[in-house]
Amino acid sequence: MFGSAAADLEAGLGAPPLRTGDAVEIGPGRPVLAREANPALLRAYASPFELRFVADEASEMSAELIAAFTSGAYRVSERSNRMGYRLEGPALAGTGGERLSEPSPPGTIQAPPGGEPILLMADRPTVGGYRRLGCVIAADLPKAGQLWIGHRVRFRVVRMAEAHAALADLAVLLERAVMR
Repeated sequence: MFGSAAADLEAGLGAPPLRTGDAVEIGPGRPVLAREANPALLRAYASPFELRFVADEASEMSAELIAAFTSGAYRVSERSNRMGYRLEGPALAGTGGERLSEPSPPGTIQAPPGGEPILLMADRPTVGGYRRLGCVIAADLPKAGQLWIGHRVRFRVVRMAEAHAALADLAVLLERAVMR
């Protein structure tokens, strides 16, 4: 579609999924300037990932549940996609049922009744009805986008002031990201 080689299986756009033995044609390459990434940027993306989030004050989640979530390490499940990462790890007991739909920005951390958290990503629904633990801060969303199936991730609660400071720090880091 529009000259793209990409596919969106959920929407039924593009080519069918690749199968064993399929060949993918690659066009001519473009010259690339040799550059080196700033070591500070490489450290920011080192494994295991830690994602900071602001707890959702309206979520009705107890402090104990938030503490249980932040004390565990999670693994991105094979059942993840661009809509959301299903997180395997300590199950969150007592997340309750669904609630009225409300806006779901990128980085929303949902707590469905089954207790397995979901981190909503780029193709997420715009509204959702699961209870929320909070939302990953804007400065950590690019880092969340680098997670792959099987990656380990931890979460840490921060206040809004730290989220704002982290965004300013990210801007400085990105300005110095590439060493010539």
